[in-house]
Amino acid sequence: MHVVGRDNIRAMIETGSLPPGRGMHYLTTDHIVKVSGDEASMNAQFVAVESNADLRSESRWSAAAGIVQGTLALTMIGRYDSRLRRIDGRWVFTTHRVKHSLPIALPSKK
Repeated sequence: MHVVGRDNIRAMIETGSLPPGRGMHYLTTDHIVKVSGDEASMNAQFVAVESNADLRSESRWSAAAGIVQGTLALTMIGRYDSRLRRIDGRWVFTTHRVKHSLPIALPSKK
């Protein structure tokens, strides 16, 4: 997938929502940032986990506590390779590549 520009990225996020009880959780780690003047590079590893759950109705905890029962599935592992530029005092991404270490694996449909 090749998405360019703030408006296109926002549209992708807004229209890519998952049904209730499902969500994607991303963990990034091992960030390496190199800055040279107004240019920078950032590399990091990531793991993505999909949750497929329902709020626990028999729990004595409030539904707002977010207690769930269901499954978690590791769906992606990889790394980010990004380039940034400081423009008017703010850092913006000029390139953000996602490199998968494993094929994308989606949980099976029930």
